[in-house]
Amino acid sequence: MSGFGIIPGGPEDRDAVAAFIGQLYAAHDYNMDWPALQTRADEMLAAGPVFFIEQSDRRIGYAALKDMGDHMYVRHFVIDREQRGNGMGSSAFKALQAAQFAGRQVRLDAPHETPGPKAFWERLGFAVMGYTMCRNEEAAA
Repeated sequence: MSGFGIIPGGPEDRDAVAAFIGQLYAAHDYNMDWPALQTRADEMLAAGPVFFIEQSDRRIGYAALKDMGDHMYVRHFVIDREQRGNGMGSSAFKALQAAQFAGRQVRLDAPHETPGPKAFWERLGFAVMGYTMCRNEEAAA
């Protein structure tokens, strides 16, 4: 699959970013109301570059990146749910990588408890480096 466009997003794309974030969260059984999704979209747009993945003049995906100096961090990568399962996500990620961070180390957080996303990233050559853990001080007392 080819012919992807990697198009920068801006503040005018708030609702499109919010819709993709909603798909991402819903895939992990986490739902937010529309105002919360818009707030999250504003955060993503302010934090670093955001790109849309287009094919045939249709937005089929979204990515939010953050340049960490020694590596590129993928904050979000979402392919429209109607486009999943046919290799479109893998091809789109490779196009994004070629256009935005070829030759750089790439890191991301993938939910290890959800087999689909973990398998997707492993097929693209990603490996688990460890798990982030945290402790709630109130619960520890």
